[in-house]
Amino acid sequence: MSENKKDLSRSPKKIARADVKALLSDPKEKIALHTLVFDETEKIYDVIKGMPVGTNDIAGTAKQYIAKYDEATKDLSVLLGYGVYFGTEAQDYLWTGIINTLVEKPENAGSVFLIDLQLYPALLMTYVAGVVGIAVNNYDVINAVLDVGVYNYNIDQKMPLIMTANSTLLGTGANVLLELDNRKTPLSDHFHDLIYENLPKELFFGKNFDDIFDHWEVLLAMKYADVNITREASYKSWVPGGRYLWRERLTSQGTLSDMKDMASDDKWPALKTGMFGGSLSRSIAAYDVVEEFAKQARWF
Repeated sequence: MSENKKDLSRSPKKIARADVKALLSDPKEKIALHTLVFDETEKIYDVIKGMPVGTNDIAGTAKQYIAKYDEATKDLSVLLGYGVYFGTEAQDYLWTGIINTLVEKPENAGSVFLIDLQLYPALLMTYVAGVVGIAVNNYDVINAVLDVGVYNYNIDQKMPLIMTANSTLLGTGANVLLELDNRKTPLSDHFHDLIYENLPKELFFGKNFDDIFDHWEVLLAMKYADVNITREASYKSWVPGGRYLWRERLTSQGTLSDMKDMASDDKWPALKTGMFGGSLSRSIAAYDVVEEFAKQARWF
């Protein structure tokens, strides 16, 4: 191993993309890659631990730490993006490991909003993995990250992260916190722009990033619907919205119609990975909930 690679995981400088590719492609660099992913994840977890959840300045703290999270996750986003795109099955544990680490809230006493905001980096990394996974058809990773759980004290069990943290995480104040101008889907738009700006364009070569992002958010919504249907939740008609809701209005053939075809195909790779329990009927049922929700979302 070269001296550069030995120092890579501890370097305060921006991670070199060529070095990341080298670590991913060489089985002999397994330990160096593991250390790099671990160290970068710990850096972000340290930022999460630094957020004061007991402060009275909830809005100011939220705004400050969203900016900190966005900055702190830049290198890990690139590392995760390359990993999902170019990595091997043997390396998949690293990508779910990132999110499994970030969902562990260091503080559980204080402002409920700020406590939940501790999940922001985990949700962002889930989006990175999901969007890149769609770009490269890596449904194994997509299925794994969608299943990452966070403990829900209300029901005394773990539930998928996306049931707690999704495009509605910041609530009605999202436009203010993100300094956006009256967006319909502020957090969704913010993640879209952040991922597009931070990730190497080669990961989306020959593909439309907007369409990829929409496909990911529809799939996330389908997963949300499937969990509620499977656990026979009393309220099954709501799913997290996203940019696809208003973008769908711009064309007669959009993401929803594409996803309907996929969700109705028993050869869809997502089903082969065990998503929706590998069941075509569950896939169709989940899609139907999302489609009906989109029809009812007339405020878009």
